[in-house]
Amino acid sequence: MRTFHSPRRPLHLTGTGAMFIGAAVAVTLTGCSVLPSAESEELRPGVEVTALSTDCREAPWPMTVEELDEAAISYTGHPGFAGGDGAMEALLSDGRRLVLFGDTLRAEDYPGGAFVRNSMMLVEPGEACMLTGPNGKEVIPDRSDGIGYWPMSIIVTSRGDRDDVAIMAQRVAASPSDDLGFIVLGTSLVRLHIPVGGVPVLRGTVDFGRDDPSRERITWGAAMWPGDDGWVQIFGTSNPEGTGVFGWALHAARARAADLADPSRWQYWDGTRWSDQSGAAATIIPADGGVAQVLSVFERDGRWFAVSTLDGDLGDSVVVWEAPAATGPYTANAASLELVADESAGELKYLVIAHPDLFEQPGSVVISYSQGSTDLDELVTDPLNYRPRFVRIALPD
Repeated sequence: MRTFHSPRRPLHLTGTGAMFIGAAVAVTLTGCSVLPSAESEELRPGVEVTALSTDCREAPWPMTVEELDEAAISYTGHPGFAGGDGAMEALLSDGRRLVLFGDTLRAEDYPGGAFVRNSMMLVEPGEACMLTGPNGKEVIPDRSDGIGYWPMSIIVTSRGDRDDVAIMAQRVAASPSDDLGFIVLGTSLVRLHIPVGGVPVLRGTVDFGRDDPSRERITWGAAMWPGDDGWVQIFGTSNPEGTGVFGWALHAARARAADLADPSRWQYWDGTRWSDQSGAAATIIPADGGVAQVLSVFERDGRWFAVSTLDGDLGDSVVVWEAPAATGPYTANAASLELVADESAGELKYLVIAHPDLFEQPGSVVISYSQGSTDLDELVTDPLNYRPRFVRIALPD
């Protein structure tokens, strides 16, 4: 479980939870996360293919945001998911949804253990299928040195008979001496192939760059969005470490779907134009009053929106930044929602994720926010407290 020590909030924060009930990602989906077909490259020659296993159970299929919210805090029908962290999802070309989680609690006797670093579900009306790797373990396996992976963002490329799924993930290590209780060492790309109507296979994981715990290093993949022009917009975050600034700066890059595994082929926004030099990446939202380390950025009707807690991961205010282009300029609007947690009771609320294609309505967007507790034992005893809430917020006029 993640453990946080915040210099702004002197708390020992354990088990910060955001769970997205896969069976509850509901209806009227636009499919904007599916890119047109294009030629692709494998991650590397000889990459190992790992067949995943599925464990399918009956599950609810909510038809409103209110039903979704209720299902998220009450559904207990799958022993492979009791509570989880860091949720996001994407629509597949066959109509199923792939739902990703970070740290995940499971039934004590579930194959692979009661806790894993990441997990995934495939969902369709009335059914939720947990995906697992060999022996019931994580879909994205830990490295041999124990480094684990937390998903940050996802896109899907349709190829006719299958979908190619690209996931940007943080690679992380526990670090009790660090302020946050863990350190993020960099970005990694994970690829899945999912046959239409079939079972996914893991196509491997590629770590970008050397392990580097500096928060000044840009963590690329904090958000992604596939454009209609064939470019995948890739957003990264960084923090001016040691300055007392708790927000994260936002940066922009772009790549073709086939080039996601090779950052040397990406283009980076330098404030004026696209550059092939990663070091030229400009700041498009400053860290002071900035975003969380992981956030959502999406386009709707030609306008771009960044949705995050204000001033970092532990901010109380959910804010929408608006821009005319992916590269900005971004303008912060008044808070759309206040996440007031009872810190004296150990309550936690954080990790805001936008779900632009769920119950889509003009002028608004559905978001989820995390709930958790500083008491790890409480979460293990009652993992329903390690679940998200869902709410609709207004977008700027």
